[in-house]
Amino acid sequence: MKQRTSISLTVAAVVAAIMSSNVFAYETQWLDKKVDEKEGQSSFKADGTIFAGYERPDHEKNGVIDQNGTTGTNQGFVVPRAYLNFRGDVNEGPWKGAGFRVTVDGGNLANSAIGASNSTTSTGNSSQVAELKFAYFTLPLYSASFGEGSFRLGLQHVAIVDGQAGYSNEGYWKHRFIDQNAIEKSGFAGSSADRGISFIHKADYFGLQLQLVNGEGFRKNNAQSLYSAQSAALLASTAPVLATTGPNGQPALFVATTGLTAAQQTQARTNLRNLVNGTGDSYGYDFYALPSFHPTGKDKDIDISIGFPVRIKNITNIKRQEYQFVTANLPVSPTALAQFDYYNGDARAKQDRYLGQEIAGAFDLGVAKVTVGGGHAVLKDKRSSAVRVDNNMIQTGTSGLSNDFTTYYQRDTDAKGQTNWGYIHVKVSQFGVLARHIYGTGSTGSTTALPSKSYATQLYELDVQDGTIGNGNATLGSSRGTSPTIDLGKARFKRETYAVTWSPFSRLVLAVGVETLKSKNANGEKTRVNGLESIPTFTSGTSVADNVNSIIAANGGTPIVANDLNGKPKEARQVFLRAVYDF
Repeated sequence: MKQRTSISLTVAAVVAAIMSSNVFAYETQWLDKKVDEKEGQSSFKADGTIFAGYERPDHEKNGVIDQNGTTGTNQGFVVPRAYLNFRGDVNEGPWKGAGFRVTVDGGNLANSAIGASNSTTSTGNSSQVAELKFAYFTLPLYSASFGEGSFRLGLQHVAIVDGQAGYSNEGYWKHRFIDQNAIEKSGFAGSSADRGISFIHKADYFGLQLQLVNGEGFRKNNAQSLYSAQSAALLASTAPVLATTGPNGQPALFVATTGLTAAQQTQARTNLRNLVNGTGDSYGYDFYALPSFHPTGKDKDIDISIGFPVRIKNITNIKRQEYQFVTANLPVSPTALAQFDYYNGDARAKQDRYLGQEIAGAFDLGVAKVTVGGGHAVLKDKRSSAVRVDNNMIQTGTSGLSNDFTTYYQRDTDAKGQTNWGYIHVKVSQFGVLARHIYGTGSTGSTTALPSKSYATQLYELDVQDGTIGNGNATLGSSRGTSPTIDLGKARFKRETYAVTWSPFSRLVLAVGVETLKSKNANGEKTRVNGLESIPTFTSGTSVADNVNSIIAANGGTPIVANDLNGKPKEARQVFLRAVYDF
């Protein structure tokens, strides 16, 4: 009888706890003697956020379901992610302002938004996996009339995505459950969180955050994929490659004295191109800065901020092994020749720069609350030259160069890209309307740098790549076709988001809306799709459209492709119901 009474009391206590508001977030305060014996007042809070919704299976104009095809994960009922947050702060005493945050992020790692994927390795397809999103601590540095300064170390917010110095792009956007904010969506930030160190200065009219991070984002360690990516590239070609590894984990590529096979030529060109573009991970550290100004100060009804986001990739600590390496094979017979392969690039190719300007304002008009924002950002993609030397060149001299020039040398000039965006959200009572437009260079929905080389320069380099002029390398199809080799620099994308929001109470927001993505290719023509792409062939991963393109390409480099026959303008569209619940 006593046991039943005890159980009844326990159940009643649990029900009472659920019915109380404290179930939505736990918070407590105490005298923390580990901080200060007399004045160390600390607080601890646990809360979380759930993202959930429904994504309608939308059809492309070629009949394919969703932009990801039949294997896409953007349809049906979804739970993209859920956060569990644990925060602690010192509120009184000599260390007032110190604190920590740990956030566990559980989500569908294969989930993707229109035109871009948000994925990582995980067990199974579309599996729900928990990972660490934030884990950092903050220490105060000073508190004076001109503001407060602090130091932060650990896995933390990337400054230009969610600034911590008073101004935050994310803080005005406030609709991450619908989509990322514009500067992150456009690809200017490596990730929303990264491992690193920050200096944060806060004041009423000015804020500044300076940050040094790994650059690979919160899902990867520093330089995690550097050597594995090099190895995969260098060892991908056929014999006579020997799959062995050199010093410091470098890949080893040993070529025969008779020259490179066609597959090896293609691979060598790719390797040089990666060095020219600065592709891949690095030991270097990315630098972020976000100076911001708040002309309205502490005004609650009119809140205006101006920010200047900056990112410099790999500003320091690039290692020579990233862009210069050599492998060799000593002969086992005295009569055999030594084989080696040497690559040399330039560190500057890994130091791309991003500069932006953005303005945002929140206005409380009494009957309505209005938030508006907009910005412009520029990408400077640094390029370099790269050379390759192997035993063939030394043994055959210039005759080795004349056969496949671009397998030994490539160069490029710096490329530039940009994006512009604007958004507005108007809320009256519980309901609101949202609209956002993003325009940028590139055709994928994420900002891409466009080539600065002229058409004539690209045509010439394409023609002489094998050391012979006018032998058919440059054709009418060089700037068109399924894989054009000349980029006219006219690729553009337009991303639009419209939604109606409803917030019955402050913890919950639901949105019904649509996202669209339209683009133009490198020629300035609208990206197109055709019905033949929805008809699979017996070959895995191909369609009838691929077969048609292969047939066309085999006939004299014609610029015609399957989309010219029955193509329609491509428009990736997603109709959605998305919600966020804070607890």
